[in-house]
Amino acid sequence: MNYLYEMHLHTSEVSHCGAVSAAEAVKLYSEKGYSGIVVTDHFHSPRKQPEPETQAQWNRFIDSYLIGYKKAKEAAPKGFSVLLGLELRFPANDNDYLIYGVSEKLLRGNILLYRSSPKKFRAFCDEHDLLFFQAHPFRNHMTVVPPAYLHGIEIGNYNQRHDSRNDVAELWAEKYGLKTVTGSDFHEYEDLAHGGIYTDEPVTSNEQLLRILKTGSYTLKTAPNPKGR
Repeated sequence: MNYLYEMHLHTSEVSHCGAVSAAEAVKLYSEKGYSGIVVTDHFHSPRKQPEPETQAQWNRFIDSYLIGYKKAKEAAPKGFSVLLGLELRFPANDNDYLIYGVSEKLLRGNILLYRSSPKKFRAFCDEHDLLFFQAHPFRNHMTVVPPAYLHGIEIGNYNQRHDSRNDVAELWAEKYGLKTVTGSDFHEYEDLAHGGIYTDEPVTSNEQLLRILKTGSYTLKTAPNPKGR
């Protein structure tokens, strides 16, 4: 398989824990031989600000959320794909979920999208042709979600500052027949280029990405488990 895509990446413009700008991330991943990235900045209730409850307020919230993704697209060299995803968190706990297939139109059209639950959101994903993966499901402070609520899980999370218990996640996915991805969970330079998926074809749209994930037409890039600290 000739093409490699990062499935879990944050930008400093949007994710408060991100330390690398979108343009720099694109440069680094291109230099490492990746064919593209999925920008999965954190998507949740705004911190220390009122909820954006009107359409105008929500549009401003989405404008802000899309800054990292749009800057990454602007910086991308020819042939390097930048796709939009989410790392979504619901109000109930600290679980994080990787959402693949989202569009700007869908985000703008669903005010307070993060005000949901895994069960309800799975139905939303099925209605809108999205894929719903739990990120690092066995990291400290995560809550186990009934597998029926998910399309898949991240079985390799290579953020270098956490122990995500990737071995446990892999066994869980195998036991329940869940789809799998790996991701670098890129926030800082040390997280660069540890995970992703290999494909036989260039992926230039979310429609292609969804088809590849649904059919299993990919292999995983894996790395040693981070020790965390």
